[in-house]
Amino acid sequence: FFFKKQRNQSHQFKTSTFSATKKTRTRSDQHLLIMAQYSKVEYWNERYTKDPDSFDWYQRYSGIRHFLTEEYLSENKLSFPNRDSLRVLDLGCGNSRLSEEMKEDGFGSVTSVDYSTAVIKQMSTKYPNSTYEVMDATKQLSFADDSFDLIICKGTMDAILCGAGSNHNTRAMNLECCRVLGDMGALVVVSYGSPDNRLVYFEDEEFGWNVDVHTVPKPKVGVSAVEDRDANGDHFVYICKKGKPTEKEDVTAEIKKEEELASSIQNVPSLTLTDSKGSV
Repeated sequence: FFFKKQRNQSHQFKTSTFSATKKTRTRSDQHLLIMAQYSKVEYWNERYTKDPDSFDWYQRYSGIRHFLTEEYLSENKLSFPNRDSLRVLDLGCGNSRLSEEMKEDGFGSVTSVDYSTAVIKQMSTKYPNSTYEVMDATKQLSFADDSFDLIICKGTMDAILCGAGSNHNTRAMNLECCRVLGDMGALVVVSYGSPDNRLVYFEDEEFGWNVDVHTVPKPKVGVSAVEDRDANGDHFVYICKKGKPTEKEDVTAEIKKEEELASSIQNVPSLTLTDSKGSV
């Protein structure tokens, strides 16, 4: 009787484990199916129509605010524009309040674009004094060269990578960002993807990016609206800068040259000019 009971308990445990595994696999499969829709405009139009409430992917503005300063954004801090004159593009804005919070925080010019006509209509109605336009990040943007100093891409690149032709589309997005950015501009990409999986998309020589990688802790549940099931405790911030990087070695060498020159001038013996009658 004891062995029979033990076998029954073992069978129940296996059945329970199998059932839990099956449920986990089912949830995972469902999540993958949803992610596969992230690159489709039809999915977003339907989603925004059904749920127009503001939603922030990954991070709110407060979570990345400190990265949007000349300390992080520019290779040449002296020539980087002040916040009130910075030209900003929010690429794939969705219905996040990022653009509005940046304006409230002193950014002078912020333009928001998304390829969902539904969300752009909603945001234009909600914020009539702001600029919201329908554009596709993977196609030619309706902006001239050198139109912006800063582009923020929060979750947009990850959505592009969920769809067919992701390599081509991600490259197209990078090229357009390079084109519309000024010579000292920067692209800030917020992603759940680690450097092992994301840096390869920025390394094309045609982009000319100088990439810095930072991390920011994921918001706690209930504090910020997020939709991210990756197990990592951080989000990754890729700051892709245009312009020639300032090499520390070159700067150090230049300073040393200046110090040596100053020292040599100070050590030159003083000359006494004389005429036939004595010192002058």
